[in-house]
Amino acid sequence: MVRDVLSLRSGALVLTVSEEGATIKVDERTVGTSPMEALTLAGGMHEIEVEKEGFIVQKKDVQVEPRGETVLHMSLIPSQDFLNAYREEARSARMLAWTGIGLGAAGLLAGGGLWFYAD
Repeated sequence: MVRDVLSLRSGALVLTVSEEGATIKVDERTVGTSPMEALTLAGGMHEIEVEKEGFIVQKKDVQVEPRGETVLHMSLIPSQDFLNAYREEARSARMLAWTGIGLGAAGLLAGGGLWFYAD
């Protein structure tokens, strides 16, 4: 009987998040990580919070309808520190690639010169 009463007052929240592995909180209580299955919540307003290291915390208030399904998508935005670290890492990778190309070209030229000289 209690289960029947609760099911009449509960609804489903289908939450999708732009990043996998994000921590999901409902009303300040951790409920899991993304991606996750639909949550059964009491009908009414709930605060949804999504956080992941390197991203800005996102919060939204959502109305869950009893015996209904509420769909919510939350997009995480990279933090400035994360973007700066990514750019630095990409710049280092590009420099390493160009250095490798330069050394490879120099090796080809040196090998060609030696071959020509040996002939």
